[in-house]
This record gives sequence, structure tokens and C-alpha cells, in this order.
Amino acid sequence: MILQNSQSILISLESELDTLELYLEIESLRFDFRFEYQIDISPDLEKSMIKVPPLIIQPFVENAIWHGLMPKKEREV
Repeated sequence: MILQNSQSILISLESELDTLELYLEIESLRFDFRFEYQIDISPDLEKSMIKVPPLIIQPFVENAIWHGLMPKKEREV
């Protein structure tokens, strides 16, 4: 999905969130489920109609996981 999305200047927010969900699943598995996550989006948003640059959200989430959550010893919720 990342490679496919990177071919476009803009993608749907829905596609960006699907990619983000897969990324979070992989990171959660890789870090032995030391954190839980939840993506909340207003039901009023038409995710398929909103266009965003690909990977606009993922780097922020990655930074939060690697530099915010992973240094902690206890499980985060």
C-alpha cells in the first residue's frame, strides 16, 4: 500500500488511514503488544472524498511510538 500510495500526489484519507492501520498492527506485533491504539474519526467526515498527501500521518505516529512509547517499560493504553 505504501508503494502504491507513493505513486500519487494525493490519496483519499480513507486509504491513508487504512495504511496507517496496517502500520500500527505491524508495530504493535513487533513490540510484543506493548501498546494499544485506536483511530477515531468523526463519522461526519467523508473519508473517501478528502484528499491528503500520502504518508502525511504515519511519520508522526512512528515518531510517537519509537520516541514516546517504546522507551517506557510498562504497557501503555
